[in-house]
Amino acid sequence: MSTERERVLKVLVYSDDAGTREQVRLAIGRRPAPDLPPVEVVECATQPAVIKHLDSGDIDVAVLDGEATPA
Repeated sequence: MSTERERVLKVLVYSDDAGTREQVRLAIGRRPAPDLPPVEVVECATQPAVIKHLDSGDIDVAVLDGEATPA
């Protein structure tokens, strides 16, 4: 048994609409493909939150809503 934790793929989902974020989160699922690690979704509703998470360097993939307002 490995003592290391399994790597987690951090996916940022940005939209000002909670329903849109939920649809994306559900579409991604917990493990989108057998050859990928489990996914942790980080939901953001505002642009400053997106910048904060991206600046942290912990995000592997970002899904951004191009229709989100104001940014």
